[in-house]
Amino acid sequence: MFYTSRYPYYEDGEIAGTLAICRNVTDLEERTRQLHVLDNILRHNIRNELNVIHGRGEQLQKNLEGEPKAAAGTIVDRAETLLTTSEKSREITTVLSDSHGPISVDIGQVVRVLAKETADDWPNADVDVTGPTQLFVSAAESITAAIEELLTNAVTHNDSENPRVRVNLAVERPWGILSVRDNGPGIPEFDRDVLESGGAIETLSHGSGLGLWLV
Repeated sequence: MFYTSRYPYYEDGEIAGTLAICRNVTDLEERTRQLHVLDNILRHNIRNELNVIHGRGEQLQKNLEGEPKAAAGTIVDRAETLLTTSEKSREITTVLSDSHGPISVDIGQVVRVLAKETADDWPNADVDVTGPTQLFVSAAESITAAIEELLTNAVTHNDSENPRVRVNLAVERPWGILSVRDNGPGIPEFDRDVLESGGAIETLSHGSGLGLWLV
């Protein structure tokens, strides 16, 4: 099985032709299939158990008072955190096992749709997008999930009562540039070090930075 990727070739800022690269992905496709099977089994079992814990925790919250009720609330919160981490890990597995090449995506439209959804989900947030309304780029299929993660992080990890998120699109040929700024506390130092170094997520790392690592 072979996969062909095509890229525009530029000269003096103008498209002068196309570059094509072919690669044999037979073994990669098989490894990807096996990885997805294992991931689905583990994720299914983990989510089932966490959903049980979450449900029982909610029942305890309703039937208890005082410190026991607060303890049950902690159980519910931790279960929700683990469920979110499980979903992020699934997205990372999907990205890492993706054997397909880049696709053409209009991030101008994608960003505006996601920005509106973010503003609808968090009415107190002020989400603004500037730049071209149409901007096609060559990117991985997961770019939509990555942009959604950036916007979600900008709001949910913001310590302001009225989060402000500014998204800007620009063109610096041959690149399309996307920047996201907010009035929050910034990325934690540990997560920033991992992102800047391109390092792996170690066993001692907590899951709060999984989404940004996906980006």
